[in-house]
Amino acid sequence: LPLHAGTDAAAYRLSLGDADTGNCSPSSTSLCLDDGRFRAEVEWKTADGADGAGRVFPLTGDAGAFWFFSANNLELAIKVVDGRAFNGRFWVFGGQLTDVEYMLTITDTATGAIWTHHNAPRTLASFADTNAFGP
Repeated sequence: LPLHAGTDAAAYRLSLGDADTGNCSPSSTSLCLDDGRFRAEVEWKTADGADGAGRVFPLTGDAGAFWFFSANNLELAIKVVDGRAFNGRFWVFGGQLTDVEYMLTITDTATGAIWTHHNAPRTLASFADTNAFGP
């Protein structure tokens, strides 16, 4: 597990390189979260048939966003939270900023488990899953 420490001036996180770390390799279409344990990818499709892969916009170690059409227009923000201290699971939250159809796929690169979220065309809704990934 990561070690957390803090002072009045700063917070620190140290990963000890155990089984909690994964092997995600960041790219323009793969967002790595939680020290590379989770890989998030998005495929989108418009009503007129255009499609593509969401492009990554990293935010923090546990959160990031994707854009589809322009880097100046984010379409989806997501984060993976380590909730194991509360329910033994990793949690996934998403703030949707589009009504474009998409499929979000998050892979736990340490275990191989996969979690998906499909957004239907012309639907605008955020999401949360506090049971997304087991330990």
